Amino acid sequence: YNTPWSGLTESHLRGKLPLGAVKESLSRIVHGKKIVGAAIRNDLKALQMDHPAVVDIQDFEMFRRPKPNDTPINLAELWSTHFRNKKPIQQSSHSPIVDARAAMALFKLSQGITTDINAEIDDLAEAIEKQHLNVEDNVKSMATDMW
Repeated sequence: YNTPWSGLTESHLRGKLPLGAVKESLSRIVHGKKIVGAAIRNDLKALQMDHPAVVDIQDFEMFRRPKPNDTPINLAELWSTHFRNKKPIQQSSHSPIVDARAAMALFKLSQGITTDINAEIDDLAEAIEKQHLNVEDNVKSMATDMW
């Protein structure tokens, strides 16, 4: 369960949708779309999924350590470096909603998008949460228990 990072325990998932059903729902949601995230391939690997259109912000040169090291910088450090006036993220367990919002804000920054990032991220996250909660009653129950 990777509880220290995810915040999830066995009791959170007991009686909820099996992994196969979650994967099927997620596949329908992301079909034909790009998935943007930080170290997103790790999340897909944990779900035993593949997706043809993944944009990992940690692959962007501006979000990597200078050569010769050239390693990715973790999401919390990227956030605190580029959004110093914002509340730090990932101080304890990770929230997938917070991580998604942070990754999207950093992606937009990398693309030179200077609109009100926070308002757009909030709108997008709200839409994702609504879609997520409407997939099935069991998913709604799981989301309520987790967040």
